[in-house]
Amino acid sequence: MLALEGTQEPGYDVDVFVCALGEKAQAFAFGLVNKMRMQNISTEVDYEDRALKKQMQKADRMNARYVLIVGDTEIEKGEAVLRNMKTKVQKDISFSNILEVLQREILK
Repeated sequence: MLALEGTQEPGYDVDVFVCALGEKAQAFAFGLVNKMRMQNISTEVDYEDRALKKQMQKADRMNARYVLIVGDTEIEKGEAVLRNMKTKVQKDISFSNILEVLQREILK
Protein backbone atom coordinates (compact mmCIF):
# COMPACT_ATOMS: atom_id res chain seq x y z
CA MET A 1 0.00 0.00 0.00
CA LEU A 2 2.84 2.41 0.82
CA ALA A 3 4.25 1.99 -2.69
CA LEU A 4 0.94 3.13 -4.16
CA GLU A 5 0.89 6.27 -2.05
CA GLY A 6 4.37 7.52 -2.92
CA THR A 7 7.18 7.95 -0.45
CA GLN A 8 5.28 9.14 2.59
CA GLU A 9 5.88 7.53 5.95
CA PRO A 10 2.85 6.80 8.11
CA GLY A 11 2.09 9.89 10.17
CA TYR A 12 3.25 12.46 7.60
CA ASP A 13 0.71 14.05 5.29
CA VAL A 14 3.28 15.89 3.15
CA ASP A 15 6.93 15.03 2.46
CA VAL A 16 8.06 18.59 1.67
CA PHE A 17 6.40 21.96 2.15
CA VAL A 18 8.11 24.70 0.14
CA CYS A 19 8.25 28.18 1.69
CA ALA A 20 8.93 30.79 -0.98
CA LEU A 21 9.89 34.33 0.03
CA GLY A 22 9.98 36.92 -2.73
CA GLU A 23 9.01 37.06 -6.39
CA LYS A 24 12.08 35.30 -7.79
CA ALA A 25 11.81 32.63 -5.12
CA GLN A 26 8.14 32.02 -5.88
CA ALA A 27 8.80 31.51 -9.57
CA PHE A 28 11.64 29.12 -8.75
CA ALA A 29 9.58 27.30 -6.11
CA PHE A 30 6.64 26.63 -8.43
CA GLY A 31 8.94 24.99 -10.98
CA LEU A 32 10.70 23.01 -8.26
CA VAL A 33 7.39 21.79 -6.82
CA ASN A 34 6.46 20.38 -10.23
CA LYS A 35 9.82 18.58 -10.49
CA MET A 36 9.43 17.12 -6.99
CA ARG A 37 5.93 15.88 -7.75
CA MET A 38 7.24 14.22 -10.92
CA GLN A 39 9.72 12.37 -8.64
CA ASN A 40 6.78 11.18 -6.47
CA ILE A 41 7.71 13.50 -3.62
CA SER A 42 4.53 14.65 -1.89
CA THR A 43 4.89 18.42 -2.04
CA GLU A 44 2.87 21.49 -1.11
CA VAL A 45 3.58 25.19 -1.48
CA ASP A 46 1.91 28.34 -0.16
CA TYR A 47 0.37 30.31 -3.02
CA GLU A 48 -0.56 33.35 -0.93
CA ASP A 49 2.83 35.12 -0.60
CA ARG A 50 2.73 35.13 3.21
CA ALA A 51 5.48 35.70 5.76
CA LEU A 52 7.79 32.82 6.65
CA LYS A 53 6.20 32.37 10.08
CA LYS A 54 2.72 31.92 8.54
CA GLN A 55 4.07 29.49 5.94
CA MET A 56 5.83 27.47 8.66
CA GLN A 57 2.58 27.33 10.63
CA LYS A 58 0.78 26.06 7.54
CA ALA A 59 3.47 23.41 7.01
CA ASP A 60 3.04 22.34 10.63
CA ARG A 61 -0.76 22.12 10.24
CA MET A 62 -0.27 20.04 7.09
CA ASN A 63 2.02 17.72 9.08
CA ALA A 64 4.93 18.22 6.68
CA ARG A 65 8.02 16.11 7.25
CA TYR A 66 10.40 18.74 5.83
CA VAL A 67 10.23 22.41 4.93
CA LEU A 68 12.32 23.76 2.08
CA ILE A 69 12.92 27.49 2.49
CA VAL A 70 13.73 29.48 -0.65
CA GLY A 71 14.05 33.25 -0.62
CA ASP A 72 15.53 35.75 -3.03
CA THR A 73 18.78 35.62 -1.01
CA GLU A 74 18.90 31.83 -1.39
CA ILE A 75 18.29 32.22 -5.14
CA GLU A 76 21.36 34.45 -5.37
CA LYS A 77 23.45 31.94 -3.37
CA GLY A 78 22.15 28.95 -5.36
CA GLU A 79 21.01 27.00 -2.32
CA ALA A 80 17.95 26.46 -0.13
CA VAL A 81 17.46 25.64 3.53
CA LEU A 82 16.02 22.20 4.33
CA ARG A 83 14.45 21.93 7.79
CA ASN A 84 13.41 18.67 9.42
CA MET A 85 10.15 19.54 11.17
CA LYS A 86 10.52 16.80 13.77
CA THR A 87 14.12 17.42 14.86
CA LYS A 88 14.21 21.14 13.87
CA VAL A 89 17.65 20.55 12.30
CA GLN A 90 18.34 22.75 9.27
CA LYS A 91 20.95 22.47 6.54
CA ASP A 92 21.77 24.30 3.34
CA ILE A 93 21.44 22.31 0.13
CA SER A 94 22.61 23.29 -3.33
CA PHE A 95 20.07 23.74 -6.11
CA SER A 96 22.24 21.55 -8.33
CA ASN A 97 21.46 18.41 -6.33
CA ILE A 98 18.28 19.35 -4.50
CA LEU A 99 16.16 16.49 -5.86
CA GLU A 100 18.79 13.88 -4.98
CA VAL A 101 19.13 15.22 -1.43
CA LEU A 102 15.36 15.27 -0.95
CA GLN A 103 14.99 11.70 -2.22
CA ARG A 104 17.76 10.55 0.12
CA GLU A 105 16.29 12.37 3.14
CA ILE A 106 12.79 11.07 2.51
CA LEU A 107 13.96 7.48 2.16
CA LYS A 108 15.69 7.57 5.59
